[in-house]
Amino acid sequence: MRVQYYRNNQKFPISAINYQPNDSLSSIGISYIYFLIFIMKLIVKLLLYAVAILITSYLLPGVHVEDFTSAFILAGVLALLNITIKPLLIILTIPFTVITLGLFLIVINALIILLADSIIPGTNIDGFWWAVLFSFIVSILNGIFSGLTKKDRNIKMR
Repeated sequence: MRVQYYRNNQKFPISAINYQPNDSLSSIGISYIYFLIFIMKLIVKLLLYAVAILITSYLLPGVHVEDFTSAFILAGVLALLNITIKPLLIILTIPFTVITLGLFLIVINALIILLADSIIPGTNIDGFWWAVLFSFIVSILNGIFSGLTKKDRNIKMR
């Protein structure tokens, strides 16, 4: 049984599994369109993250980023490290985090940033405390950027 979505008397399959190579672009599937929207949002978030990294590198004398490409690669590597390694470090350091009332998470953030700095050749962070300040400023700028780009779902357009 195939579930169909009708709009303007055209059928749209709900699942991308229903995609056939000879289908027209309008009937590829809602899932595929949502996937493209997800990728576009991800690229926009990475671009804004890269802009936050560049702004922070101009503000802090101990953080050096060569160009926007290095900042974009740093944003991608930091995102991947935050998805993969950071949760493992948080789980392994739960006792230290509890004893320090959560302040050890700042150390984990700085270590993740220093690890990303060592991977990417176009960046240079001079030390641990510069990584801590970098983490604070980038997170503040990302909060501002996400607040500017977030859609208010309570407002209804007519």
